[in-house]
Amino acid sequence: MDLINMKVSHKIFGAGIIIDKVDSYITVKFSEGEKKFGYPNAFDRYLSTEDTEFNNKVKEEIEAIKRLEEEKKEESARKEKENLKVAPTKEEKKERKAKIYPRENIAFKCNYCDGGKSDKEIGFNGVCSDEIIKNNIEIEQRTWCSSKESDCLSYLNGDISRLELDDIHNGGAYVYYESQMLREWKAMAGIVQRGERAGQPMKLNKVQNNSLCVLTTRLPNTREEDRFIIIGDGSF
Repeated sequence: MDLINMKVSHKIFGAGIIIDKVDSYITVKFSEGEKKFGYPNAFDRYLSTEDTEFNNKVKEEIEAIKRLEEEKKEESARKEKENLKVAPTKEEKKERKAKIYPRENIAFKCNYCDGGKSDKEIGFNGVCSDEIIKNNIEIEQRTWCSSKESDCLSYLNGDISRLELDDIHNGGAYVYYESQMLREWKAMAGIVQRGERAGQPMKLNKVQNNSLCVLTTRLPNTREEDRFIIIGDGSF
């Protein structure tokens, strides 16, 4: 339908006449100047005409556009719904949360302990001698040995006697893991000293069953390159 020279009316600008149509836009000339409007949506909001035939036709066009827009919205909502991830089960959440690490071996750098030392054994089977206790606390300032929970520090400070220190160990209580390592045949990564997990055992994330564990240590007043490995029978 040819819209050029069609008389229209606007709620604000009053009477006007269509003077141009390009693609989905029309230009209307009013007494105060020319205005552009989107076609056909302008006849659903701003413009009107007394041409009944045109009114019926433009109404059909507007309804067709609305149906098309509604169909697009429904299609978009359907696709969005299809793309939503299905809520995982408790088992799936647990599996996703659990970190999977490759199996790796580990070497424990053990504080030197001469407890239970003999001609055949290096130690690590009793409380350290006074000399090594002093070395680990005052000279090398080992973390656990120097902590306020350490019974060895209590002994060095004179709070408990040597007999009491030995009794604590011999009674099976935890003094420090190196003193019990070759008695219980257990090793650990140590104790967390700070933060929310203070006092709890450190975690070994990458170590699994059948991982190789190597125990190493070095004697007082030796360098790191002098570190040696403790073999299965407690010798080196």
